[in-house]
Amino acid sequence: MLLLAMGAMVHASWTATDASIVTLEGAGHYTATDMPTFGCATDLCGTIDPNRGAAITSAVMAAWLSRHLLGVDAAMPEDPALRWRAG
Repeated sequence: MLLLAMGAMVHASWTATDASIVTLEGAGHYTATDMPTFGCATDLCGTIDPNRGAAITSAVMAAWLSRHLLGVDAAMPEDPALRWRAG
């Protein structure tokens, strides 16, 4: 399972799982949608640039799906805004 957390929304119970947990710093709950492109409020969409947030989210999803569904040894994305946590 992949838990893509936005900002500081990691719940303590998530770390008790074997899920891949990654936090996108500066993001909000709706960063992974198209709402930031249309001028979403920062309390909902965060402060990360909308294009950067979308690119990072897409890269994380593509790499995780390639690795876990297709069996491809895909490297997980690295970015200063990403914080990977052991589950």
